[in-house]
Amino acid sequence: MKIIMIFQKIIQLKKNDHFVNLNSLFLNSGFKIIIKKNNNIKIKISNIVTDDDLTIFQKNNIICEEGSSLNLIEEYENKNNASSNILNVIKLEKQSQLNHFLIQDNSSNHNLIITSHSSCKKNSTYNQKVYNFSEGYVRNFHYSELIETNSETDLQGIFFLKDNNTSNNKTFVKHLAEDCKSNQVYKGILNDRSKATYFSNTHVDQVAQKTEGYQLSKGILLSDNASYFSKPELKIYADDVKCSHGSTIGPIDENAIFYLRSRGMSKIAATKILISSFINEELSSIDDNQMSEIIQKKLVRYLSKVK
Repeated sequence: MKIIMIFQKIIQLKKNDHFVNLNSLFLNSGFKIIIKKNNNIKIKISNIVTDDDLTIFQKNNIICEEGSSLNLIEEYENKNNASSNILNVIKLEKQSQLNHFLIQDNSSNHNLIITSHSSCKKNSTYNQKVYNFSEGYVRNFHYSELIETNSETDLQGIFFLKDNNTSNNKTFVKHLAEDCKSNQVYKGILNDRSKATYFSNTHVDQVAQKTEGYQLSKGILLSDNASYFSKPELKIYADDVKCSHGSTIGPIDENAIFYLRSRGMSKIAATKILISSFINEELSSIDDNQMSEIIQKKLVRYLSKVK
Protein backbone atom coordinates (compact mmCIF):
# COMPACT_ATOMS: atom_id res chain seq x y z
CA MET A 1 0.00 0.00 0.00
CA LYS A 2 1.48 3.37 -0.99
CA ILE A 3 0.17 6.75 0.09
CA ILE A 4 1.40 10.04 -1.40
CA MET A 5 0.64 13.10 0.70
CA ILE A 6 0.73 16.35 -1.29
CA PHE A 7 0.62 19.59 0.70
CA GLN A 8 -0.16 22.83 -1.05
CA LYS A 9 -0.72 25.69 1.38
CA ILE A 10 -0.83 26.90 4.96
CA ILE A 11 -3.96 27.46 7.16
CA GLN A 12 -4.36 27.80 10.82
CA LEU A 13 -1.12 24.38 21.05
CA LYS A 14 2.03 21.19 23.79
CA LYS A 15 5.08 21.11 26.04
CA ASN A 16 8.49 22.59 26.52
CA ASP A 17 9.56 22.02 22.95
CA HIS A 18 9.40 25.21 20.90
CA PHE A 19 8.95 23.34 17.61
CA VAL A 20 6.21 21.11 19.02
CA ASN A 21 4.42 24.19 20.32
CA LEU A 22 4.60 25.78 16.89
CA ASN A 23 3.29 22.58 15.35
CA SER A 24 0.26 22.69 17.64
CA LEU A 25 -0.31 26.40 17.09
CA PHE A 26 -0.10 26.41 13.29
CA LEU A 27 -1.24 22.87 12.52
CA ASN A 28 -2.29 22.65 8.86
CA SER A 29 -2.06 18.98 7.83
CA GLY A 30 -1.71 15.41 9.00
CA PHE A 31 -3.01 11.87 8.82
CA LYS A 32 -4.29 9.12 11.13
CA ILE A 33 -3.44 5.43 10.72
CA ILE A 34 -5.17 2.71 12.74
CA ILE A 35 -4.00 -0.88 12.32
CA LYS A 36 -6.85 -3.08 13.46
CA LYS A 37 -6.41 -5.98 15.87
CA ASN A 38 -4.22 -8.87 14.61
CA ASN A 39 -3.61 -7.29 11.18
CA ASN A 40 -0.20 -7.24 9.50
CA ILE A 41 0.22 -4.20 7.23
CA LYS A 42 2.94 -2.46 5.20
CA ILE A 43 2.58 1.22 4.27
CA LYS A 44 4.83 3.59 2.36
CA ILE A 45 4.28 7.36 2.62
CA SER A 46 6.00 9.99 0.48
CA ASN A 47 5.85 13.40 2.16
CA ILE A 48 5.93 15.96 -0.66
CA VAL A 49 5.70 19.75 -0.49
CA THR A 50 4.65 21.13 -3.86
CA ASP A 51 5.19 24.90 -3.49
CA ASP A 52 8.06 27.14 -2.43
CA ASP A 53 8.13 29.34 0.68
CA LEU A 54 5.79 27.12 2.66
CA THR A 55 6.03 25.78 6.19
CA ILE A 56 4.18 22.53 6.75
CA PHE A 57 2.95 21.93 10.29
CA GLN A 58 1.87 18.30 10.25
CA LYS A 59 0.62 16.08 13.11
CA ASN A 60 0.18 12.37 12.50
CA ASN A 61 -1.47 9.78 14.74
CA ILE A 62 -0.48 6.12 14.41
CA ILE A 63 -2.24 3.45 16.47
CA CYS A 64 -1.45 -0.25 16.43
CA GLU A 65 -4.19 -2.26 18.07
CA GLU A 66 -3.59 -5.45 20.06
CA GLY A 67 -1.66 -8.14 18.19
CA SER A 68 -1.15 -6.02 15.07
CA SER A 69 2.03 -5.38 13.11
CA LEU A 70 2.95 -2.42 10.90
CA ASN A 71 5.93 -1.82 8.63
CA LEU A 72 5.89 1.92 7.93
CA ILE A 73 8.28 3.62 5.49
CA GLU A 74 8.27 7.42 5.41
CA GLU A 75 10.24 9.27 2.75
CA TYR A 76 11.12 12.98 2.83
CA GLU A 77 12.62 13.99 -0.53
CA ASN A 78 11.77 17.63 -1.10
CA LYS A 79 13.87 19.70 -3.48
CA ASN A 80 12.23 23.10 -3.01
CA ASN A 81 12.59 26.10 -0.71
CA ALA A 82 10.29 25.19 2.21
CA SER A 83 10.21 23.80 5.75
CA SER A 84 8.48 20.81 7.32
CA ASN A 85 7.61 20.54 11.01
CA ILE A 86 6.34 17.00 11.63
CA LEU A 87 4.98 15.49 14.85
CA ASN A 88 4.23 11.75 15.03
CA VAL A 89 2.19 10.49 17.99
CA ILE A 90 2.42 6.70 18.16
CA LYS A 91 0.47 4.29 20.40
CA LEU A 92 1.19 0.57 20.54
CA GLU A 93 -1.35 -1.61 22.28
CA LYS A 94 -0.53 -5.01 23.83
CA GLN A 95 1.52 -7.44 21.73
CA SER A 96 1.73 -5.08 18.76
CA GLN A 97 4.80 -4.10 16.75
CA LEU A 98 5.75 -1.12 14.62
CA ASN A 99 8.84 -1.07 12.41
CA HIS A 100 9.24 2.57 11.43
CA PHE A 101 11.73 3.66 8.74
CA LEU A 102 12.42 7.35 8.14
CA ILE A 103 14.37 8.20 4.97
CA GLN A 104 15.40 11.86 4.82
CA ASP A 105 16.90 13.27 1.63
CA ASN A 106 15.89 16.90 1.25
CA SER A 107 17.81 19.54 -0.69
CA SER A 108 19.89 22.28 0.99
CA ASN A 109 17.04 24.81 1.00
CA HIS A 110 14.48 22.51 2.64
CA ASN A 111 14.53 22.23 6.46
CA LEU A 112 13.03 19.25 8.28
CA ILE A 113 12.00 19.22 11.94
CA ILE A 114 10.66 15.82 12.96
CA THR A 115 9.54 14.78 16.44
CA SER A 116 8.00 11.50 17.54
CA HIS A 117 6.35 10.37 20.78
CA SER A 118 5.73 6.64 21.13
CA SER A 119 4.11 4.74 24.01
CA CYS A 120 4.37 0.97 24.35
CA LYS A 121 2.01 -1.27 26.30
CA LYS A 122 2.64 -4.86 27.46
CA ASN A 123 4.72 -7.03 25.11
CA SER A 124 4.74 -4.37 22.38
CA THR A 125 7.79 -3.27 20.35
CA TYR A 126 8.63 -0.03 18.59
CA ASN A 127 11.60 -0.13 16.20
CA GLN A 128 12.66 3.12 14.55
CA LYS A 129 15.45 3.56 12.03
CA VAL A 130 16.38 6.99 10.68
CA TYR A 131 18.54 7.47 7.59
CA ASN A 132 19.47 11.12 7.08
CA PHE A 133 21.03 11.96 3.71
CA SER A 134 19.58 15.49 3.59
CA GLU A 135 21.60 18.45 2.43
CA GLY A 136 19.32 20.81 4.38
CA TYR A 137 19.02 21.18 8.15
CA VAL A 138 17.40 18.24 9.95
CA ARG A 139 16.32 17.91 13.58
CA ASN A 140 15.43 14.39 14.76
CA PHE A 141 13.96 14.32 18.29
CA HIS A 142 12.41 10.99 19.28
CA TYR A 143 10.84 10.07 22.61
CA SER A 144 9.54 6.71 23.78
CA GLU A 145 7.71 5.56 26.94
CA LEU A 146 7.65 1.93 28.05
CA ILE A 147 4.53 1.99 30.16
CA GLU A 148 3.80 -1.72 30.70
CA THR A 149 5.90 -4.85 31.29
CA ASN A 150 7.98 -6.57 28.59
CA SER A 151 7.71 -3.67 26.17
CA GLU A 152 10.69 -2.65 24.03
CA THR A 153 11.92 0.28 21.99
CA ASP A 154 14.84 0.48 19.59
CA LEU A 155 15.80 3.94 18.31
CA GLN A 156 18.57 3.95 15.71
CA GLY A 157 19.85 6.59 13.33
CA ILE A 158 22.59 7.19 10.78
CA PHE A 159 23.37 10.59 9.29
CA PHE A 160 25.61 11.51 6.38
CA LEU A 161 26.65 15.18 6.41
CA LYS A 162 28.79 17.34 4.14
CA ASP A 163 29.38 20.97 3.15
CA ASN A 164 28.02 23.32 5.85
CA ASN A 165 25.13 21.11 6.84
CA THR A 166 23.90 20.71 10.44
CA SER A 167 21.93 17.94 12.13
CA ASN A 168 20.58 17.90 15.70
CA ASN A 169 19.53 14.55 17.15
CA LYS A 170 17.95 13.44 20.43
CA THR A 171 16.51 10.20 21.77
CA PHE A 172 14.85 9.88 25.18
CA VAL A 173 13.43 6.67 26.64
CA LYS A 174 11.39 6.44 29.84
CA HIS A 175 11.21 3.05 31.56
CA LEU A 176 8.00 3.10 33.60
CA ALA A 177 7.44 -0.64 34.12
CA GLU A 178 9.39 -3.82 34.92
CA ASP A 179 11.23 -6.08 32.46
CA CYS A 180 11.49 -3.56 29.62
CA LYS A 181 14.32 -3.05 27.14
CA SER A 182 15.60 -0.04 25.22
CA ASN A 183 18.31 0.54 22.65
CA GLN A 184 19.52 3.95 21.43
CA VAL A 185 22.25 3.91 18.77
CA TYR A 186 23.21 6.81 16.47
CA LYS A 187 26.12 6.93 14.03
CA GLY A 188 27.31 9.80 11.87
CA ILE A 189 29.73 10.50 9.04
CA LEU A 190 30.68 14.18 8.78
CA ASN A 191 32.67 15.86 6.04
CA ASP A 192 33.73 19.43 5.17
CA ARG A 193 32.35 21.95 7.73
CA SER A 194 29.32 19.96 8.78
CA LYS A 195 28.17 19.82 12.41
CA ALA A 196 26.02 17.46 14.46
CA THR A 197 24.80 16.88 18.00
CA TYR A 198 23.33 13.81 19.63
CA PHE A 199 21.75 13.73 23.09
CA SER A 200 20.58 10.33 24.38
CA ASN A 201 18.79 9.83 27.68
CA THR A 202 17.53 6.78 29.54
CA HIS A 203 15.24 7.40 32.50
CA VAL A 204 14.51 4.41 34.74
CA ASP A 205 11.67 4.89 37.22
CA GLN A 206 11.95 3.31 40.68
CA VAL A 207 9.27 0.74 39.79
CA ALA A 208 11.08 -0.28 36.58
CA GLN A 209 13.14 -3.17 37.99
CA LYS A 210 14.95 -5.57 35.65
CA THR A 211 15.38 -2.82 33.08
CA GLU A 212 17.86 -3.27 30.23
CA GLY A 213 19.02 -0.05 28.56
CA TYR A 214 21.81 0.61 26.08
CA GLN A 215 23.09 3.80 24.48
CA LEU A 216 25.82 4.20 21.86
CA SER A 217 27.05 7.10 19.76
CA LYS A 218 29.75 6.84 17.10
CA GLY A 219 31.04 9.39 14.64
CA ILE A 220 33.65 9.61 11.89
CA LEU A 221 35.06 13.05 11.08
CA LEU A 222 36.38 13.14 7.53
CA SER A 223 37.54 16.75 7.87
CA ASP A 224 39.37 18.77 10.53
CA ASN A 225 36.61 21.36 10.21
CA ALA A 226 33.73 18.95 10.97
CA SER A 227 32.42 18.64 14.53
CA TYR A 228 30.17 16.21 16.41
CA PHE A 229 29.06 16.68 20.03
CA SER A 230 27.55 13.72 21.86
CA LYS A 231 26.08 13.58 25.37
CA PRO A 232 24.67 10.31 26.77
CA GLU A 233 22.73 10.39 30.06
CA LEU A 234 21.46 7.72 32.42
CA LYS A 235 18.98 8.56 35.18
CA ILE A 236 18.40 5.41 37.22
CA TYR A 237 16.08 5.23 40.23
CA ALA A 238 15.76 1.42 40.37
CA ASP A 239 18.40 -0.95 41.78
CA ASP A 240 18.03 -4.07 39.61
CA VAL A 241 19.01 -2.86 36.14
CA LYS A 242 21.49 -3.40 33.31
CA CYS A 243 22.26 -0.05 31.69
CA SER A 244 25.29 1.18 29.80
CA HIS A 245 26.37 3.88 27.39
CA GLY A 246 29.31 4.67 25.14
CA SER A 247 30.49 7.37 22.79
CA THR A 248 33.32 7.31 20.24
CA ILE A 249 34.02 10.19 17.87
CA GLY A 250 37.14 10.88 15.87
CA PRO A 251 38.89 10.91 12.49
CA ILE A 252 39.06 7.86 10.30
CA ASP A 253 41.64 5.27 11.38
CA GLU A 254 44.89 6.18 9.62
CA ASN A 255 46.43 2.77 10.38
CA ALA A 256 43.55 1.09 8.58
CA ILE A 257 43.96 3.52 5.67
CA PHE A 258 47.69 2.72 5.54
CA TYR A 259 47.01 -1.02 5.59
CA LEU A 260 44.53 -0.84 2.72
CA ARG A 261 46.80 1.42 0.68
CA SER A 262 49.66 -1.04 1.19
CA ARG A 263 47.39 -3.56 -0.57
CA GLY A 264 47.18 -1.34 -3.64
CA MET A 265 44.10 0.78 -2.91
CA SER A 266 43.91 4.52 -3.36
CA LYS A 267 43.24 6.65 -0.28
CA ILE A 268 39.75 7.52 -1.51
CA ALA A 269 38.85 3.87 -2.15
CA ALA A 270 40.21 2.88 1.29
CA THR A 271 38.20 5.64 2.96
CA LYS A 272 35.00 4.52 1.26
CA ILE A 273 35.52 0.91 2.34
CA LEU A 274 36.05 1.96 5.96
CA ILE A 275 32.93 4.14 5.92
CA SER A 276 30.89 1.26 4.51
CA SER A 277 32.19 -1.12 7.19
CA PHE A 278 31.43 1.49 9.89
CA ILE A 279 27.70 1.28 9.13
CA ASN A 280 27.60 -2.26 7.76
CA GLU A 281 25.86 -3.72 10.83
CA GLU A 282 22.97 -1.28 10.51
CA LEU A 283 22.63 -1.75 6.76
CA SER A 284 22.84 -5.55 6.87
CA SER A 285 20.03 -5.65 9.44
CA ILE A 286 17.54 -4.26 6.91
CA ASP A 287 15.37 -7.22 5.92
CA ASP A 288 13.22 -5.29 3.47
CA ASN A 289 14.72 -5.55 -0.04
CA GLN A 290 13.07 -2.36 -1.25
CA MET A 291 14.39 -0.41 1.75
CA SER A 292 17.87 -1.89 1.38
CA GLU A 293 18.06 -0.91 -2.28
CA ILE A 294 16.97 2.67 -1.57
CA ILE A 295 19.55 3.13 1.21
CA GLN A 296 22.37 1.55 -0.80
CA LYS A 297 21.76 3.92 -3.74
CA LYS A 298 21.85 6.96 -1.47
CA LEU A 299 25.00 5.71 0.23
CA VAL A 300 26.75 5.26 -3.12
CA ARG A 301 25.79 8.83 -4.04
CA TYR A 302 27.20 10.18 -0.76
CA LEU A 303 30.43 8.19 -1.09
CA SER A 304 30.91 9.43 -4.67
CA LYS A 305 31.48 12.93 -3.25
CA VAL A 306 34.01 11.85 -0.61
CA LYS A 307 37.50 12.98 -1.58
